[in-house]
Amino acid sequence: MYRWAGSKFGITIKNECEECEINTGILEDMRQKEFLGKPVEIEKKPWLTYLWESLRHGGWHAPVVIVDGRLFSQGVVIDRDKLAKQVSKLLGE
Repeated sequence: MYRWAGSKFGITIKNECEECEINTGILEDMRQKEFLGKPVEIEKKPWLTYLWESLRHGGWHAPVVIVDGRLFSQGVVIDRDKLAKQVSKLLGE
């Protein structure tokens, strides 16, 4: 997930992103429940610092959530059920 944070080009993002905070909470909760014991990695990166990486995946608006190298969502609170189904499908469950 690319969060609304970071710095690049002499610009630093200082304000908070409510959707980013909610998504972080959802992902952390999923790590302890749905993803527990499964080969799932969760990375959080500052969007502006990793701007080109995010854009390469189609992520223009933080929070950007990438699943298996593909854009899952951006700019919104993630749909937990939809994410769980997508990850389960990728794990062959």
